[in-house]
Amino acid sequence: VPLLHDMIPLHAFANREQKMFTGNFMHDNRHVIRHANLVLANSEFTKREITHFGDEGHFPGLPDVVAVPLSHELRTTGEPMAMEIPQHPYVMCVGTLTGRKNLECVMDALLSLFEQGRPVPDLVLAGARRKRAEVFAHQDRFAAIRDRVHFYHDPNQTELHALYQGALALIIPSYMEGWGLPLGEALWVGTPGLASTAPALQEVGSDLASYFDPAKPAELAILIDALQDDPQ
Repeated sequence: VPLLHDMIPLHAFANREQKMFTGNFMHDNRHVIRHANLVLANSEFTKREITHFGDEGHFPGLPDVVAVPLSHELRTTGEPMAMEIPQHPYVMCVGTLTGRKNLECVMDALLSLFEQGRPVPDLVLAGARRKRAEVFAHQDRFAAIRDRVHFYHDPNQTELHALYQGALALIIPSYMEGWGLPLGEALWVGTPGLASTAPALQEVGSDLASYFDPAKPAELAILIDALQDDPQ
């Protein structure tokens, strides 16, 4: 009984230059599904995705698919706290890259606030070090807000919990997710979630999060500005 997390590599916008990865992904999932008595999905969205690709003939003999949504939880582990939490108001992203993860939307939203003469919060980018994200954030067009961008590499669970708790909001701007773990984690500790309208994220956040079109940074800028105007 395998648990499948997403079908994202099978979409045209993902891994445009990694056809070998997409081929391997399809091969591996066919093999797993062929030997499965039942398939679990991490969200109703992923269930619909698996069923869709099954109906398209990509997964012959697809058994029943049952959604078992992931929990909203951020466990404490007792790991030491070794990093300093920013003292200025900040929004944060976890594991956000350019492309499908859509760091572009967040940076453009902050730049829009600056150009409107509105307050611009700091931006904490937490997760594994990704040179692509660093290069993008340091483009010349972001020079006016560059000093507000902070990379927190590989935070442990204690540090991640503290970063969530100190944030004005967690931003998750992805075009597509299988679930959207950071949104559930942020809501678990009581931090507002600003999420794209991707179906899985709406499943995670329900009516607890605020949503924006991932292709419209101006919508995200409005949500950030509203939080700053009325933190309560």
